[in-house]
Amino acid sequence: MQLLPNRAVARIWISWIELGYFGASIAPASPTATTPWMNLTVSRVASELSITPEKTHLQVGVITKPHGVRGEMKVRLYNEQSESLVGANHVVVQALNGQARLMEIESVRGNAKALILALAGVDTCDQAEAMRGSKLWVDRNTLDPLSPGEYYLVDLVGCSVLLDGQSIATVCDVRPDPSVDTMILTMADGSTAEVPIVDAWVGKVDMEGRTVQLLSEDGIIT
Repeated sequence: MQLLPNRAVARIWISWIELGYFGASIAPASPTATTPWMNLTVSRVASELSITPEKTHLQVGVITKPHGVRGEMKVRLYNEQSESLVGANHVVVQALNGQARLMEIESVRGNAKALILALAGVDTCDQAEAMRGSKLWVDRNTLDPLSPGEYYLVDLVGCSVLLDGQSIATVCDVRPDPSVDTMILTMADGSTAEVPIVDAWVGKVDMEGRTVQLLSEDGIIT
């Protein structure tokens, strides 16, 4: 389970800007694509995808660099406690150019700070190098069900922020931090503000209604 406790809420360590949310989606690969790892044999790589990632998948990490000479790759997880890749059979790999494929996971080893991933069809250091910076997405349906009151940090993006029952802003990003997570807000007048996600300032989070209730304006940092 890749959830971190914070009162009744669990959050995944992930930045929406890092997700490339604005204007980005997982699109079908073009037959003329030049990204080397896109040329892997079809028998070992699943078909091309056209999905809306923020609705069906959760981005859990990024490939940082090759490991060794046999195509293995080092992965940085957004949540070091996440086991989403360990228990998965497949992962969506989104290249820097936005193209993506569903790929079979051959093995995952190491620990959260030095996770080593092997994917079917990636057999050389050069192929692994071509995947540097690629984002890794897992199907939300493969994750453990969330308990009542739990949510993924990334799902705050797009929520309306309420104060005294009135909408005053929209969450445009979330910035994870070792000490406290922070919501980045677009205020009604177009300005930007921040609110640390702490009990003193953030009240009820309603994922179905897509709202976040602030308990006080004192936590709004402009």
